[in-house]
Amino acid sequence: MSTSQPPMLNVKGREISVVGDADRPILQSLLDAGIDYPHGCESGLCGLCKSRLIHGDVRHDEYYESALTGVEREGGLILCCRAKPLSDCTISPVMQEADLPGVTQFQAPVLGVSKLTHDITRVTVAADPSFVFLPGQYCRVSLPDSDSRDFSMANPPGQGHLEFFIRTIVGGRVTDGALKSLAVGDALTVRGPFGGAYLREASLGPMLAIAGGSGLAPIRSIVRCAVDRGMRQAIHVYLGVRAARDIYLESELRELVASHDNVSVDIVLSEPDADSRHRAGFLHAALEEDLHGVDIRSWSAYVAGPPPMVDAVLGVLRALGISRQSCYADPFLTSADVARRDAVSA
Repeated sequence: MSTSQPPMLNVKGREISVVGDADRPILQSLLDAGIDYPHGCESGLCGLCKSRLIHGDVRHDEYYESALTGVEREGGLILCCRAKPLSDCTISPVMQEADLPGVTQFQAPVLGVSKLTHDITRVTVAADPSFVFLPGQYCRVSLPDSDSRDFSMANPPGQGHLEFFIRTIVGGRVTDGALKSLAVGDALTVRGPFGGAYLREASLGPMLAIAGGSGLAPIRSIVRCAVDRGMRQAIHVYLGVRAARDIYLESELRELVASHDNVSVDIVLSEPDADSRHRAGFLHAALEEDLHGVDIRSWSAYVAGPPPMVDAVLGVLRALGISRQSCYADPFLTSADVARRDAVSA
């Protein structure tokens, strides 16, 4: 292809043709042209922009296998947010299994700011009356005079407010900067919802709800919604953090166990104190130990947390028999993670 002829991007069945750029992801070219194309994180994590490459060639920048497996890639699927066109391309978005709520943007007044741990802050904001989300989804949130970041809703839908659990990243412009001065009455810009790791209410098998650190936010939304809506299958909650000081909402989790006989909770510490009463180890190892020899092929799993943890957990679960289609994850990616990934891709 001549450098004087930029690649053309065609969306099958929609009579859409957009001029692309070999140095930019396909998704970015489509969005810049005003095309409403399925997407979420734009970072190679969520898989919502997964598409079939019907014609053409692309090269992928770095992404997480949880969003696109090797088998899927060999089968002709691409991630539009990480795929750059090497020729004219024709693509078709992979159909999602459910109609997701529409993406909206609104100003959300802050109702409360409180510390959950030394480095996790709960921010509660008023929700726009028209805003709809599924338990487990997330939003793109802009604090006053700062950049946007992705945060999951920690409460079930329909409560008139949204709760976000925000972990402070040392040196972070948003979490270690703007968050410090956030006060009741400030207005956040909220755009969403995004994400495919939402509660599947039609699933009847046992459920694993696995969180690392601030990943407890979407897991809490999923579990609370599941019990509120009368889902009776076994729900096994796992929370992994470093040390005792990183544990939060333990009393709430224990109350769920006390009031719902189908719920269990395990808290796992990777760096426990000498006198800790909690389980020691890594989440993926705890799961491997607990589920060894158990037939979990009919189970579903929701996983949220740092990408290395999510990848390790998903690897164990798949090895134990849960299908990839029954594992749902939107791993968290910090701005530092994005910078490191893009440096590798450059």
